Amino acid sequence: MPSRTLAALAAALMLAALPPAHAAPAAAVRYALSVTAHDPASPPRVHVALEFSGEADGETELILPQAWGGEEHLWRVVRDLAVEGGGARLEPGADSARRVLRHAPGAALRVRYEVVQDRAGAPRATGRNPYRPVLQPGFVHLLGSTIFVRPGLDDATLVSFAADSVPAGWSFASDLEHAGPRHPLALGSLFECVIVAGDFRIVRRGPAGRGLRVALRGEWPFSDAEFADRLERIVRAHRAFWRERDEPFLVTVLPLAADPGVYSLGGTGLSDAFAFFATGATDAASMSRVLAHEHLHAWIPNRIGRLSEGANEAGDYWFSEGFTDFYTFRLLVRDGLWSLDDYARELNELLSRHARSPVREAPNARIASDFWSNADVRDLPYRRGFLLAMAWDHRLRAASGGRRDLDDVMLDLRRAWRQGRGRAAPLATEALAAALRRAGLDPTPDLERHIVRGEPMALPADVFGPGAPIETFQSSEYAPGFDVAATQAAQGVVAGVDPAGPAHAAGLRNGMRIVKRESGSPGNPDVELVYLVEDGGVERRIRYLPRGAQRFPTQRLALHPAGDTAARERVRRIAAGER
Repeated sequence: MPSRTLAALAAALMLAALPPAHAAPAAAVRYALSVTAHDPASPPRVHVALEFSGEADGETELILPQAWGGEEHLWRVVRDLAVEGGGARLEPGADSARRVLRHAPGAALRVRYEVVQDRAGAPRATGRNPYRPVLQPGFVHLLGSTIFVRPGLDDATLVSFAADSVPAGWSFASDLEHAGPRHPLALGSLFECVIVAGDFRIVRRGPAGRGLRVALRGEWPFSDAEFADRLERIVRAHRAFWRERDEPFLVTVLPLAADPGVYSLGGTGLSDAFAFFATGATDAASMSRVLAHEHLHAWIPNRIGRLSEGANEAGDYWFSEGFTDFYTFRLLVRDGLWSLDDYARELNELLSRHARSPVREAPNARIASDFWSNADVRDLPYRRGFLLAMAWDHRLRAASGGRRDLDDVMLDLRRAWRQGRGRAAPLATEALAAALRRAGLDPTPDLERHIVRGEPMALPADVFGPGAPIETFQSSEYAPGFDVAATQAAQGVVAGVDPAGPAHAAGLRNGMRIVKRESGSPGNPDVELVYLVEDGGVERRIRYLPRGAQRFPTQRLALHPAGDTAARERVRRIAAGER
């Protein structure tokens, strides 16, 4: 198919945005991306070029994608790496993700390579988000951390980006388009991006150049407009809380294929975008929580402080993920996108899952080491941080007679970050501890007990005030009664049925094929599982409560009856953080 040029349009828009008598900072590295598709039935091809001046000593390091988001060996997506200019030649580097360029001192260099999809097939629900490059007939989905080769320069080095071409009739969207004279693009920011092209539908909300864009493809149970409207409410609520002006923000939505009965919902938050991945049957209400969580990452921790580096980063996720979840819940209630019953249901689900976690008492060191390799460990910092935020919010309100709460601490962190711009960003967890102490709360004992050592944490019974207690009861373990992973690997053919479990008692047997799951909440033993299965050519329904023999002490919020509107409103105001 013929290509259309975007570079001229992008240049014109950037010139139009220039303030009078000011010039855009010069880019030290210039990136260009092109997408070509000559056969509609074949995957497109993606090429990247970067131009920059080599080091004065005649030796420049090139760094290929390495590991990100649990994905490894990302250098495999880079093919046909080549360099031109200054007599340059490529030599092996210290490892598979590094190359060394030998060239004339300070030479103008041009590096070219192709990005490929290194895993077969369209993106599927596998329990992990598809972060690696996706190049499929009719579309591409790319994340900056997984596709860009970079020279070994400082992260603050200014760069430019242009989409040189995409096939005629294709849409294109990237948060890299948000860069401009007032928001120059740094080399480190280049990797915090998403790029989509193809049969994506682009929906816009808010002021031109400072509003929201949503890029979707596939079919969903809601319209594009309904989804964009819902997301715009979330974005506006967050900006109101943080007292921020409108800024451009991009959401991409990629549907995942799935086996019968398999549902997946997830995303990754970037600095001014997030990439969303879900199976097509996902409802808008379920998406709201993920959308709100990912959008809040624009502030927590990105505009508060930095996380620990390298392997220690996951050790800070109790703050970056747990506090983000706490504010996701709070602001969804405050904005009216969640009712009090929605909040109670989600909170009780969180409390129930945390109580039954097999790694509930794991120390924080295990989270730092096993976050990407163990699903139970991966969930732990979200829940621990959420409970810690709720407990600290309660203590701040109680100590101040309701005049102060955790919101004041978070806004204090945001102000400190603004005032410190131009200096090195503080470690977010240290900045939080300092802000809590300024508010009269010493977090050290709680952090040592519940984060570092992993001791279980219980919410105060009166965290929502008198008359709406947090109750403690004994809950059952979640026991689906068969090997879910093996069944998924066998394309829905049931495997590993426990003869002493609830599934066997309900009639499920090895060798049956799951057509679809009609009901159930994986991880929740109190929601009935209903499977439509094929058994010897005949379809039948298997239904049961997935309860095992083990019991766990579990907390839950006991709401007032629906008719007690005054009491319920008091609880709603605390949940929403309203004074």
